[in-house]
Amino acid sequence: MDKGIVFNIQRFCLHDGPGIRTLVFLKGCPLRCKWCSNPESQSALREVMHFKNLCIKCGKCVSLCPQKAIIFLKKFPVIDRARCKACGICVQGCNSQALRISGEFFVTDQLFELILKDKTYFDLSGGGVTFSGGEPLMQPAFLKSILCKLRLHGVQTAVETSGYCSKDLLADIAQYTDIFLFDIKHICDAAHKKGTNAGNAKIIDNLRLLSKMHDSIVVRIPVIPKFNMDKPTLDGMVQLISECDIRNVQLLAYHNYGLSKYRGIGRKYALERLEGPNEKDLGELKAYLTKKHEKVHIGIMHI
Repeated sequence: MDKGIVFNIQRFCLHDGPGIRTLVFLKGCPLRCKWCSNPESQSALREVMHFKNLCIKCGKCVSLCPQKAIIFLKKFPVIDRARCKACGICVQGCNSQALRISGEFFVTDQLFELILKDKTYFDLSGGGVTFSGGEPLMQPAFLKSILCKLRLHGVQTAVETSGYCSKDLLADIAQYTDIFLFDIKHICDAAHKKGTNAGNAKIIDNLRLLSKMHDSIVVRIPVIPKFNMDKPTLDGMVQLISECDIRNVQLLAYHNYGLSKYRGIGRKYALERLEGPNEKDLGELKAYLTKKHEKVHIGIMHI
């Protein structure tokens, strides 16, 4: 039976697809977007997160760690990531819940049974399950296994993807997926690489491929100040969307709500001081894009 690693499951959601949805966040991502609000999604391995605001500095974790990977520094416990095996012993012993594990293993049937509890809500609302991440296609066997099982039981599925994967893999997963939420971050390869640590040629090719074989695609554009809000970039993205005959676009407003998570896994957030777009900015972007391509529905989401 296929097994995957999940870092979050959210039930009764009203976004990332139609109706009431369960969101399943799979761990692992090939990109390193500077604005990523889920840094714990990037590694495909389990990780221990430490939240200083909850820590009572009791020192119990230091004595519990079998790897001796936790020390006190400036009155707070600090995790040596090179030593940490994410065994979870320190997490179990933390009474204040300042330590948490990101990443839980599921087999297909286990995850399916959890999801199926909400099938009545899916059926009544036209909802279903959305697989997000990270990048769900980094766990292709597990993703395909659960998609097939959900389809057999009449559960609508959506996959959110960066499109950064092989064409064969995307074409295979597309056979079992009802809706794709496909991210387009920048039209310029060099700029895309600067913002995500990867070029966009593969992503653009995959969107063109998918548009020829799938009729339910939502393009999602993360709106990042100083990165992709200029009109030449927007024009390029609209042209691509038009070429692919995609009629549904969502603007995802940048925010820095993930800052505490970066600190929790001992990493610096590159865009800590960047402010997100305001309502006026988003309204103007929506109006501009709508004028450029009147046949496309432009929605705004705050994530």
